[in-house]
Amino acid sequence: TPVRLLPEKGVLDGRSEDISEGGLLVLSEATCAPGQRVALRFALPMEGKVVSVEADVKWVRAAGGVDARGLRAIGLEFVQLPEVVRASVARYVELMAEHNLAS
Repeated sequence: TPVRLLPEKGVLDGRSEDISEGGLLVLSEATCAPGQRVALRFALPMEGKVVSVEADVKWVRAAGGVDARGLRAIGLEFVQLPEVVRASVARYVELMAEHNLAS
């Protein structure tokens, strides 16, 4: 899913790799510094509705895997996630966990 990070200066586009109620893992060719707060735009996994929230950059690493050449993995922690967004993400995580148990 496409993701847009808006640090204090500039725009950083990437894609989501993993999501939880606590945060989001983003893969991007661009990078930002750990410790900064960013505006984050992404589509909710259940509804597809684009939301804007704040997140703190917790860490940045080189992405692993064969297809990850030049990509950065960016660990984001949500800041004061609105309840409607939190509930949607929680439901998605719950459904994915059910699927994993059934496999």
